[in-house]
Amino acid sequence: MDEKLYKKELEFIFNRFPSYQVVGERAYKPGVENMVKFDQYLGSPSQKFDSIHIAGTNGKGSTSHLLASVFASNGYRVGLYTSPHLKDFRERIKICDSNGYQMISQDEVYKFLTQHRDYFIENNLSFFEITTALAFSHFSQSQIDIAIIETGLGGRLDSTNIITPKLSIITNIGFDHCQYLGNTLQEIATEKGGIIKQNGKVLIGEADGVCREVFENIATEKSAEIHFADQNNDVDLSQFDLQGDYQRFNINCVKGALSILSKIGYSFDNQLVDKGLKNTSRNTGLLGRWQVISHNPTTICDTGHNAHGLKHVFNQLTRLHQERVYDKIYIIFGTVVERDLDSLLEIMPNFPKYFITRADNHRALEPKILAKKMLDAGFDVDICESISLAIEQATNSANESDLIFIGGSTYLVAESDISGK
Repeated sequence: MDEKLYKKELEFIFNRFPSYQVVGERAYKPGVENMVKFDQYLGSPSQKFDSIHIAGTNGKGSTSHLLASVFASNGYRVGLYTSPHLKDFRERIKICDSNGYQMISQDEVYKFLTQHRDYFIENNLSFFEITTALAFSHFSQSQIDIAIIETGLGGRLDSTNIITPKLSIITNIGFDHCQYLGNTLQEIATEKGGIIKQNGKVLIGEADGVCREVFENIATEKSAEIHFADQNNDVDLSQFDLQGDYQRFNINCVKGALSILSKIGYSFDNQLVDKGLKNTSRNTGLLGRWQVISHNPTTICDTGHNAHGLKHVFNQLTRLHQERVYDKIYIIFGTVVERDLDSLLEIMPNFPKYFITRADNHRALEPKILAKKMLDAGFDVDICESISLAIEQATNSANESDLIFIGGSTYLVAESDISGK
């Protein structure tokens, strides 16, 4: 494949059909009508493979990869569709099996984009509709045993919500993308609960109070079988390659899913399940989840970016500080313009030294805006105009026994020195 031609075609869809990852709100087109029509035009690939559908405010990417790793370790051939990507567009669409993972080829991406370009334009498709259809087309031709499909935003009106999955999973509910999904947990749960299918099966990772009630009501209305994951978080993560404390919730969710799936014809060996869970990043190429990217000093990045996700990240950093695992902790941090900064400051720990920066993305918040609020609140803050400068300054400040953490924005993590296939 000619690299220049491939990149030119990718640039075309990014520019002509902007992605939420790049431009935010104006890229969001809720509704499945366009997707249904496009899927039919392609020969209904969405109906040619078995699937598991995963929604949730946080953890759906990790849960998707954990499940894919377990299936692959048990000899299944698995399609995996997630978003956003960090380094390579093809991270979104993978095939995982006992030999590891393989991203969709540049050739296949190029062929699909050029072959259907006129249709994209005539029907004003969104970036996510195009990539979802590409994934479904790839999986339908790849002789997979099961596909694990992560929603983009929400669930009810998400482009992925044209599949009929063997199991729907909703990991948790928190406040994120409120302008699209609603301003209350009840409204957000209703949107994400839209992936529950008539007479289907659904597993809820974490939900109590009003969210649990919403899911139970939807399940009753649709005559769906509803399950709730075990909340026992006594998981020893020391042998896992996903080291974030929050992975305990995702692992419990996956174990709940395996229990349901084992009753409908899927076979799992306990030792291979354990192997799959412990080697998820290696087996699937998952990047940016409490990922150690260098040592001396230890440098870790994490894509947790909304209040729900960041709270887990900051709690883990606080625990490491209290347990004196590292002498000092430095945080390289940036966020997006739509973030509620007052709420953000309420959950940010005040013991680290912060280097406030921005990603090379027009959605990124100017560092001086957040830095001023933090300085006024008594935080120790420096401003850096780029992630590379922030890493340089933090590395020069830290000793080998210290920790540097990079986070706050998926885009910031993407510009860090992470790597994959």
